[in-house]
Amino acid sequence: MGLCSVPFRMPAVVFPSPGSSFHCDSITGCFVPVNSPHRHQTSDYSLPKDPRFWSRDDVACWLRHISSDHGLPTIPLDRFQMNGKALCLMNVDMFVQRVPLGGKLLYKDFQLRLCAAMYAR
Repeated sequence: MGLCSVPFRMPAVVFPSPGSSFHCDSITGCFVPVNSPHRHQTSDYSLPKDPRFWSRDDVACWLRHISSDHGLPTIPLDRFQMNGKALCLMNVDMFVQRVPLGGKLLYKDFQLRLCAAMYAR
């Protein structure tokens, strides 16, 4: 099984169409496409598909989503007082230092989103 005895569950990867953006539902914390019928009516928060353009609020929304979706303990948002460009500069060890339980998952999810945005047609 490798060095870690705890199985690592990869996050679901969504490869959005060019120009699409996601909405972080303020109640469920889930990402849904902005034009989706599953969008919660009380929130108008749209998460840019390209993490390089995320604000601090976008980063906080993403952290809440990953935490709830994967059953991680609540992530202290004060450890990520940064925008998406700053997240791009972080390596896996920096994520693990901030979030020992779940840092690798956060890093992998962020890298997958970044790659999807960079290589979108």
